[in-house]
Amino acid sequence: MLKHDSVNAADTMGEQDSGDSFDLNNQAGEGGPGSAADGSARPSSPVLSETLEDASGAETIHLEPVDGPASAAGGEFDLLMGKLKTWSAEQSWQGILQLSVGPLKLLFTAISLLVVLQLSIGLVQTLNSVPLLGGLLELTGLIRMGLFARDNLLRQRDRTALWVRLRELRASVLG
Repeated sequence: MLKHDSVNAADTMGEQDSGDSFDLNNQAGEGGPGSAADGSARPSSPVLSETLEDASGAETIHLEPVDGPASAAGGEFDLLMGKLKTWSAEQSWQGILQLSVGPLKLLFTAISLLVVLQLSIGLVQTLNSVPLLGGLLELTGLIRMGLFARDNLLRQRDRTALWVRLRELRASVLG
């Protein structure tokens, strides 16, 4: 049986506002070791208490343990597993999978790009640590950039041809 006692917000440490209590064997709260006759609010069996806050203030809910074989061994894990199995049976896993394909592809692509970037940075740092190699590669890059600018950017017809090649490349890659 579930019994509900209201308490003040200051009494959330377990002291009850009213003098009534309950005993599993004596529901009236009269006499016995766990009753209110001695002025204490101690139930004779373990009781679960939770403090819930809502607009009216704090409330304490006392729940009696469930009788039976499950209560002797706990039974909370079995109850949780039952709830999980029920929830899992109610889910549409195919729909969830189809909704998550796009974000999963995006996540995989982002992680792949980060790994490639880290590997490239490591390779460039390793090559740069070799004496004279970093400077020679910079010089090679500057010479190649100058040759590209001379061949493709100085004259109008070369720039137009470059733009045509770039548009064709873009169309073939992006479709």
